[in-house]
Amino acid sequence: MSAWQKMAVIGDSIASGVREPAAGYDDLSWIDRMTTALGTETLNLGERDLRAREVRDRQLAPALAFRPDLAVVVCGGNDAFSRTFDPAALEADLTHMVGAFRAIGAEVLTLGLFDIVASGLITDARFLAEFQPRLTLLHDITERVSHTHGAVFADFRAHPSVADPSIYSSDLIHLNARGHAIAAETALALLAQRAPIA
Repeated sequence: MSAWQKMAVIGDSIASGVREPAAGYDDLSWIDRMTTALGTETLNLGERDLRAREVRDRQLAPALAFRPDLAVVVCGGNDAFSRTFDPAALEADLTHMVGAFRAIGAEVLTLGLFDIVASGLITDARFLAEFQPRLTLLHDITERVSHTHGAVFADFRAHPSVADPSIYSSDLIHLNARGHAIAAETALALLAQRAPIA
């Protein structure tokens, strides 16, 4: 149990919990694990392939109507991979969403994505040249917005497991069940710095 009673989750496939099974781990998403550990009623609106503006337009209002005391905001990856990536627009959308939850008194958790390039699984020169800088920019934007609004920022890019190939799914985008377990443990430890988790 924890200080939080209701958790709203908005975002893309990371929020929705896309993953592959991993030997020795229950096939649970990081949000599933957090829900169990926190004892919250959870509304997860996450949907794969959405960009930040789509998350804002489709998910923010119902999430706010849920009146959460804890919100998870995870998006921007699909923006970074888009040919029309607009960092300023992404920052504005993240600012609006995080700010809206903070305005109703909710704690907010955001994250910096695990950097799969560190695992050595991706060696494509085009990806490294074109998209790696965008993912770095996404990380920096999310961290900046989080700090501005007093949100909890889980910096998975700096996590000790980031270089471990065994935490990633075969699509080379998402985590597997082991990675989700690590993400949940890390997020919960950060939240516990704000309020006790029994």
